[in-house]
Amino acid sequence: MAYTQLREQRTMRNAWRFVLCIWILFIWIHSMFPGPVSSGESMMFVTVLKPIFHLFGVFDAELMHHIVRKCAHFTEYLILAVLSVLALEPRLRVPWWPAVQTCLIWVIVPVVDESIQLHVPGRGGSPVDVLIDMSGFALGLVISLTVRHIREARGPQKGNRRARGQHVTR
Repeated sequence: MAYTQLREQRTMRNAWRFVLCIWILFIWIHSMFPGPVSSGESMMFVTVLKPIFHLFGVFDAELMHHIVRKCAHFTEYLILAVLSVLALEPRLRVPWWPAVQTCLIWVIVPVVDESIQLHVPGRGGSPVDVLIDMSGFALGLVISLTVRHIREARGPQKGNRRARGQHVTR
């Protein structure tokens, strides 16, 4: 692989690492919002999604609110897993290290997230939420690694000259 390609890959990996860190901060900062603020955010989504809930026969506002909050947890961590896969590419010298880092993220981020909420007025940490977070992360991991495997099995894309090792002029 040419030096320029390696440098471009490293630059992209560093960019994804930056996005990953920003996303973790987003999750933790959201956990610092007091209960009424967090509930207000969720209720905005309930208002938007109310017609969909009604299609499925859900009319109880508290149940809608509960579903939105749990789906938000799941989705935040699904996105976190995708970003982890993009940011932590395997390396030749230590191919297992990204897996260790990903497992650490999988465990530490949701535990810290729920621990933060223990100290915020109107919020509370929940072991169930940690499990929901970890489930979202697990699904995101499965999706990301499956997509990566399919892309690697296909080989370089036909239209991508850089992937085939041809010189690209700018």
